[in-house]
Amino acid sequence: MTEISLIIPIYNVEQYIGRCMEAVLCQTYKHYEVILVDDGSSDNSLLLATNLLENSADPVPYKVIVHPQNRGVSAARNSGLDAASGNYIYFPDSDDYIEPELLSILHSAAVTTGADVVMCGSRSVFERDAKPPVLDIPAIQGLHTGDEALIALFEGRCRAYLCMQLFSRAAIGDLRFPVGRIYEDRLMLPQIFLRVKKVLFIPDILYNYVQRMGSITKGFRPEIYRTIEGMKELEHLLGPRLQENTWADPFFRYEYLNFQTLVFNAVIHSRNYGEVRSFLSKVRKQIAWKKLWNGYKLMPRPVLSLVMFKLNPFLFRLTLKKYILKKLEK
Repeated sequence: MTEISLIIPIYNVEQYIGRCMEAVLCQTYKHYEVILVDDGSSDNSLLLATNLLENSADPVPYKVIVHPQNRGVSAARNSGLDAASGNYIYFPDSDDYIEPELLSILHSAAVTTGADVVMCGSRSVFERDAKPPVLDIPAIQGLHTGDEALIALFEGRCRAYLCMQLFSRAAIGDLRFPVGRIYEDRLMLPQIFLRVKKVLFIPDILYNYVQRMGSITKGFRPEIYRTIEGMKELEHLLGPRLQENTWADPFFRYEYLNFQTLVFNAVIHSRNYGEVRSFLSKVRKQIAWKKLWNGYKLMPRPVLSLVMFKLNPFLFRLTLKKYILKKLEK
């Protein structure tokens, strides 16, 4: 019996996929299938994963989907959803690993409470650094409505990370991930919360994020601008709710922290101003002075940084590169 479908997108992660799959095979809960979606990998990631599945002492049913070319994590997850047969869906990342009890605890909690979504805590693991693990436990706990969960997400009391959550098949239904957009979790999860009745938050630390080290100059990706399109779509979905402060203030926080993320991403990963001039200009036009003014009391520091950016993107980038990033690199 397949109760849970684990959908695992794979793209050039041969250094990490072994530990990910071993953690999957060590689950104390056994009624699950694994769906591997190779998204155009050029290394041996898929071979390593399938070898572990084939040679496991406790075989697990699995399916393999191959994308001839890299289409992105959203497309990979969508292919996995189309092939899934479980009553519940779980999305682990192929470069991280889960605790042996994750499926058991999340599934038991979902069945016991009737929750459509169950969210646990996580641990960030810094493998190449002396930093101790960082725990991330949802600040909201217990059983809540989908609307309450969404407001908590907007307020930053829980994370928009799909890999920390078990979803009922009905919670996702015909929803599919936005192909071609980065930070797809931030757009998909609110849509799920809007359509479900019960969301359960538990404090158990069951997911391990592996913090992969890399250069801060790995390249700017202008397609991240499409995240703004998703925010506009989300604003449309919320509709009349945004006329109430209980919704408007949290959504402002969610939207404008997204603007800040986009700006910082462009600055950090760009080699020169010319490379991001057009992108920053488009983001700047989306930022409203009135919203910044009204939102200052909600989050003073992010608003001030966006004020500086809106006044002069060139000087903002120069200052961030010259002073702030140099301090972070030390």
